[in-house]
Amino acid sequence: MVSQPTKIIILAWQLFVNSFFRKIYKYFEKAINARNLGDEMPI
Repeated sequence: MVSQPTKIIILAWQLFVNSFFRKIYKYFEKAINARNLGDEMPI
C-alpha cells in the first residue's frame, strides 16, 4: 500500500505535470494554427 504523504506527493506531481503539458499543448496548437492560417495571428 502507498502511504498517505506519498499519495499527496503523487497527486501534486500529477497536477503539475498536467498543467505543464497543457501549456505546451496550447503553445503548439497556436503555432500550428498560425502556420495553417498563413498570415493570421494566433489567438
